[in-house]
Amino acid sequence: MLLVPKEQFHLLKEKMMDAPTFVYSVLDQMIDGAVYTHSVKEETILVKTNAGLYYITGKPCETAWHQLRNMYEQALHEQKRFTLFCDDSLLETELDRRFCHQLTKVRWYTFSFQAGYHENGKRPLKQSYDVKRINQPLIEQSVEFTKQYYMAYWDTVENFLTHGIGFCIMDNEKVVSEAVSIFRSQAYAEIDIFTHANYRGQGLAKIIGERFIDDCIAHKLEPRWDCDVNNVASIYLGTTLGFTNRKAYSVYTKTSKESMS
Repeated sequence: MLLVPKEQFHLLKEKMMDAPTFVYSVLDQMIDGAVYTHSVKEETILVKTNAGLYYITGKPCETAWHQLRNMYEQALHEQKRFTLFCDDSLLETELDRRFCHQLTKVRWYTFSFQAGYHENGKRPLKQSYDVKRINQPLIEQSVEFTKQYYMAYWDTVENFLTHGIGFCIMDNEKVVSEAVSIFRSQAYAEIDIFTHANYRGQGLAKIIGERFIDDCIAHKLEPRWDCDVNNVASIYLGTTLGFTNRKAYSVYTKTSKESMS
């Protein structure tokens, strides 16, 4: 396949309909990644991030399958992550046939954001708690969204602090709940939320999620919510934040040796 020059990334955005947020992050050059097409007509597009996330869309062709196979084998050899996103039924059928022993498929939901809905039923924050924007010292205190997290998905901590969105709830000097952008583009920001086990059940995830969404709206970004179809808690939380009209897509990961035996 042909490696698309970064100067032409913006041309591909017109061909992307509701792609995962990380795809737009690459096309907007907010994170490093590579984009391939099998011809100048760009009928098949393959996107790859440094974090080991892949996305394939367009018309199936042998050149694309060969490229994808090489990427999978390289990730397998280097013991790196290989997570492939696909939202096209024809491509999924081919993936199921060609990689039936190498990849395991799970289903995920992506949701549409209903502006204004999250304003309903906003809960006040306890007086002893405080909301802060994520910065370098707070990252060092986090137990979930650590330096390694940002290096994996944002290439560097500095890149996240420059382009990303993140807020946390503090109990005195302790980070107890966080909402950060796992990915962001010029138009979208995908939310990742975590609450410390000892502080769950207080509605903190909704409160910090609302703060994240308010910041997105202020900067004319569309917040996004994706989760596993079996993650009932995440689906419910997303619904309370205004994410509706769920649509399923497939995510493929490397099959473990144990499950292949």
